[in-house]
Amino acid sequence: MTLIEYFKDVSTTWKISIFVIVFGTWPLASVLILTAEPDFFVSLDTIKLALISSAIATPFLLVNASLVSLFLNPSNPELKASRGDIDVLSSSVMISTFCTTIILSIGALLALLGVSQMFSISAIGGLEFFFILIASISAYRERS
Repeated sequence: MTLIEYFKDVSTTWKISIFVIVFGTWPLASVLILTAEPDFFVSLDTIKLALISSAIATPFLLVNASLVSLFLNPSNPELKASRGDIDVLSSSVMISTFCTTIILSIGALLALLGVSQMFSISAIGGLEFFFILIASISAYRERS
């Protein structure tokens, strides 16, 4: 199977998630780099900038995807059998990319408005903690 044939078999949710990750979260991480260290940003070539931007965004994506998959994974065995694992995974990736984009957007907006770097980082961390707390409480209530 060639790569083009494989990509044709990929669901629309995966395609949208990949699009949002590449064109949504990476540029936001690049804005954070630009506002924190402008000279460093200018000295980077495109590949290094993409790698550093993905290094900033990936922890948010992984944590959010794992929490969303906990929330989306039903505890009822009949409902779990009716939904495939790939559906749960693709849905959790889509929702987590949306949450990550919102969190990084707020951080980038604060950085562009000239708010101190420490406050921007604290705001991003606080929003991520709030998301973790809400997802954990929701998953706990569903299991109880």
